[in-house]
Amino acid sequence: TTAMNETSTANINITTRGGSIKVLDAPIANLLNKNIYSHGIEASIRGVNSGDINIIVDKTEISVGTHLDGKAPLSHAIDARIDNLGSGNIDIKNSGKLTTVGATSSLIFADNQGSGGVTITNSGELSMLGRSIAAVNVQTNSGDVIINNSGSVTSSGDMATAIYGGSFSGNVSVINSGEINFGGFGTGIMLSATKGNSSLFSTGNITSDQDNSGKMNTFGNQAIMVGASDGGNALVSYDKGTIASVGSGDGIRSWDEYSGSGASAKIILGAD
Repeated sequence: TTAMNETSTANINITTRGGSIKVLDAPIANLLNKNIYSHGIEASIRGVNSGDINIIVDKTEISVGTHLDGKAPLSHAIDARIDNLGSGNIDIKNSGKLTTVGATSSLIFADNQGSGGVTITNSGELSMLGRSIAAVNVQTNSGDVIINNSGSVTSSGDMATAIYGGSFSGNVSVINSGEINFGGFGTGIMLSATKGNSSLFSTGNITSDQDNSGKMNTFGNQAIMVGASDGGNALVSYDKGTIASVGSGDGIRSWDEYSGSGASAKIILGAD
């Protein structure tokens, strides 16, 4: 669904209840050995002054690329975007089982380049097989990012991230009580706020079972990476869960060592 250059205000509301959505490649793409970018659910607002995107996936199973031998790059289970002219917000609630197979293919992708924020609430089972991408991938320009996850999130593939939240001038907040599993040279939870604050509150287990010993990579496996790079604050509160990672890397890493002036980082373990 796309609202584009038609009105000054446009809202997009999508709700699914049960059932399944399966995205298959087109025969002509297979014959030509090319890939078609396809999404299970897509919603975008372009060239519109204001408008919100609201997506509710209620126990619907969405699979993208699972029948294509991994040939579904940039094909997300849920894709929501607002361009830089918009002032609306993106809100996604998922309780379904989402699966993607393909490089740079997220399970939940939300990008708000306007002045609004993004809120993600997930209680479903998320499973991604693909490299160099985040299973839950959220970005904003100036609005806040809020991610509340109580489901299981698995990101399999080199340099893949389970949950990522980033903003240029907004705040980034993640609350996690779910099980997180990530692959080699990957990251469990990554937060990045350029000018705002980033905060993580987690009680779930974060695990990587892929050994990267003896391989070249800047960071190795990173269970948690939280940063505020230009005057903001980075906060990590981790309680009750277990961090387990095989090979080189860190359990919790702050990005403030690469930051500009005024940034600070705080880590609290065993906090109530």
